[in-house]
Amino acid sequence: MALAQLWSAKPSLPNLPNMTEMQAWYDTHLRWVAGVRAKSPHGKFVKLKLRDGPWLAWVDEVAGTGVQRYLSYFSIEAWVFWWRDKEFSELLTGGILSPHIYRLFAGGRRKKWEGARDAVVKVNESIKERRRQRTEMQVLEGGKRDENPKPFG
Repeated sequence: MALAQLWSAKPSLPNLPNMTEMQAWYDTHLRWVAGVRAKSPHGKFVKLKLRDGPWLAWVDEVAGTGVQRYLSYFSIEAWVFWWRDKEFSELLTGGILSPHIYRLFAGGRRKKWEGARDAVVKVNESIKERRRQRTEMQVLEGGKRDENPKPFG
């Protein structure tokens, strides 16, 4: 979504940061990765882990999804959304980051998809069920429970 918006070359859209800014972000990210790796047992690290705060904010701004506006701690829209639908708001902020989230909200440059809410709920329910099944299998196989369950796998 963000790349498609960038490639559209509309003058109202932000441009890519310059090379110096991108390299600085990457260097900061690598330091963060090294810090996470240093804290993990035996230096293991999930290779696809991303320091998602800055990246998601950038994607939201460029793609025009409105996600940050409705899920951040610092906007009136987010607090109104939370007040009106606490359960779903908490699912969005604490559940699986499904790509359907980017079509949840109206406004901006993306059209709202009416099926997005149901899709987010289904993805989270599916993952919850997989975790339950995995735990059940581990108990049956020897009583050991996975301390760090992985959502996919």
